[in-house]
Amino acid sequence: MKISHIGLAVLAMAAWGFNFVAISLGLKELPPFLFTALRFLLTAFPLLLFVRRPNIDWKVLVAVGVFLLTLQFAFLFKGMALGVGGGIASTVIQCQVFFSIIGGAIILNEKPTLRDLCGLIIAAMGIVLIALTMGRVTLNGLMLVVLAGLSWAIGNIFLKRAGKVDMLSLIAYASLIPPLPLLLLSYFFEGPERWFYAYNHITLLSGFSLLYIVLISTLFSYGVWGFLMRNYAVNQVAPFGLLVPVFGVFSGWLVMNESFGPLRLAGAGLVIIGLVAVNWHQFTGLLKKKSEANFAMGNSQIRSDNEC
Repeated sequence: MKISHIGLAVLAMAAWGFNFVAISLGLKELPPFLFTALRFLLTAFPLLLFVRRPNIDWKVLVAVGVFLLTLQFAFLFKGMALGVGGGIASTVIQCQVFFSIIGGAIILNEKPTLRDLCGLIIAAMGIVLIALTMGRVTLNGLMLVVLAGLSWAIGNIFLKRAGKVDMLSLIAYASLIPPLPLLLLSYFFEGPERWFYAYNHITLLSGFSLLYIVLISTLFSYGVWGFLMRNYAVNQVAPFGLLVPVFGVFSGWLVMNESFGPLRLAGAGLVIIGLVAVNWHQFTGLLKKKSEANFAMGNSQIRSDNEC
């Protein structure tokens, strides 16, 4: 992998990590369902001017829109509105990896390894530790973030069935699905009065949050992710996703002054260790390929020296 592309990958993961801070700031002025609906409205329509419809079954496209976008972010935004900080949310939502393993085993017949199961148990212990540090309201929020991870995992299964497809094109057309149901949820559960209050009291803070989520977190990061997926093997790209909770925890502490006591920090650490355990074969595969490339380069250099 080129150094410049590694830098792009790290930058994209940092953008996704700081995305949780942008969500936290936006939720100070916008109700969660309305905020999520606006996010996808602003994502879909500019993109539709530049991309073509992805060449996949429309049922798969709708399923991706429902699970990967609508439910995932509705649960996530609502959970964070109930008091789950950005650093914790960015860590707990990574339980999608383990739901994906379970779903893959049941639906796609991809059997988990012993290492996968150990990682699942370690991460589950971490989520329990985090839950012990939370009050009743934020515990409800934590459960919603877990449901967001479950929705993400189901969306991943449909992405698997979609095959190789341009990521920006898929996101653009799938983003047409969430606005209407989210606006209906906002109308019934948040009420028009919250809309008018938000309209009359919105500041540059909410505008910045929306712009960051749409331009940086969605268009830039998904664009980089799609570029890397098209040009490199999955096992070279996927491990970078483990950086998201690291940046999420750091950004929550740096910007939101989020508190991390020993128990909560230990819980976040266990979730990350579990993620590393599940993805260990990807790291070792990457290191093996790098070692083989260096070995081949060394042999090539020796042959060149001998010829001279």
